[in-house]
Amino acid sequence: MALPEWPPQLRASLPDALWQWWNAFKSCVGTWIWPDASIKPVSLLDGMANNNSVYFSLTSNKLVYKESTGTVHALYYGGVMPPKSEKQRKFMAMQLAKKRAGKKSDVDMSEKQLKEFATKPKGKRLPRKIPKKK
Repeated sequence: MALPEWPPQLRASLPDALWQWWNAFKSCVGTWIWPDASIKPVSLLDGMANNNSVYFSLTSNKLVYKESTGTVHALYYGGVMPPKSEKQRKFMAMQLAKKRAGKKSDVDMSEKQLKEFATKPKGKRLPRKIPKKK
């Protein structure tokens, strides 16, 4: 699949340096920047990616950042945020149990999302209640 061409009106408004960069970038493999400025990141296994790079990890199936030490951090959590409190985590665990029993859940989330939300974070305690903002 070839990269799309810029519309002539947009091409005329681009500075020459940006146009030269775009033509050089088109020869890069994997990552695409579309004319509407959206980005399609390259898909790699974690072991193949360079340090200090952003890519879609085929290992964890998430958008990730690999830092200079080689540690990989997920940038996208599948639309589900981790629980903010122990009470919230227990509520989601209860909803997960309802869903698995075939009963109607009070929240509109998939079983996978509920499981992710109901899991205790490793090595970190959650507060009993959500802390109030000052």
